[in-house]
Amino acid sequence: MKRLSEYGVLLAFLFWVVSGFGGTEDGTTDVFDSSRSAELWFQMVGKETCPIVAGSGFVQTERQPEKKSIGVGILLSTIVPGTGEFYAGSWLKGALFLGAEIGLWIGYWKFSDNGHDWETVFHEFADTHWDEARWRSWMTENPDFPDTTHTLPSTKTQQYYEMIGKYDQFKAGWDDYVEEGNALTPNRDHYEGLRHKSNVQFKRASACAMVAMANHLLSALDTAWTIRRTNRRVEGGVRMGLRKVREELVPVFAVQLKW
Repeated sequence: MKRLSEYGVLLAFLFWVVSGFGGTEDGTTDVFDSSRSAELWFQMVGKETCPIVAGSGFVQTERQPEKKSIGVGILLSTIVPGTGEFYAGSWLKGALFLGAEIGLWIGYWKFSDNGHDWETVFHEFADTHWDEARWRSWMTENPDFPDTTHTLPSTKTQQYYEMIGKYDQFKAGWDDYVEEGNALTPNRDHYEGLRHKSNVQFKRASACAMVAMANHLLSALDTAWTIRRTNRRVEGGVRMGLRKVREELVPVFAVQLKW
C-alpha cells in the first residue's frame, strides 16, 4: 500500500504536468512563451511519502546545460555558414550548410577560371582576324555609312572586344568581310560564339556567388531559430541532499523539470 501511494503521487504529478503544459489563462497554447518548473521529492528512507513541492530552494548540485547566445550563433553563421549550427549543437544541419558553402565557392572559382580561359581564346582570335586600321580605312571610304553610333575605345578593354563583334558598324574590320556579302561573316560569327561561351561561364560564377550569399543569410536565420528552440527545450535534472521531515533530516532526492 505504501508503494502504491508513492506511485499515485508520481502519476498525479505527471498528469498535472501534461494537462498544464504550455497552457495560458485564456486557454490558448503558447509553448515558446511559457516558463514553468516543478520538483517531485522522494525519500530515500522509509518515511512518509513526501509531497509535491515547487520552488523549495533546495541547493542544486548538478550542472545545468548552458544556454547558447543567439547573437554569437548569428555572427558565426554570417561569417561561415554552418558554424552557427555547430555552436548550437545541430551537427547535421551545420555540415549541410558548410558543405553547400564550400561547394558554391568551388563552383565560383571553377566557372570564373573557365570564363577567363574562353576570354583569352576570343581575345586572341579577335587580334588575329580583326584589324582597326582596316576598319578605319573602310570608314573613310564610306563616310555615309549610317550606323556609326558607337565610339571604339582607344585601348583594348572589355568594351572594345564586345563592340567589334556585336555591332555592324565594325564589320569591315574582319579579314573575311566583303562589300557585297553578309555583315555577319564566318569569322565574326565564330568570334561571337567564343565570346558567348565566356559570358556563360562568368554568369554561372555570379550565380554561385549570389547563392552563397543567400546561404549565409539562411544559415544565420536557421541558427537563431535552432538556438531559440534549444534554449527553451524541456530540461531535466536530479538533485540529492537532506531535507527536514518531521523534525529530523532525511536523505532525499528530487526530480526537477523546466519548460
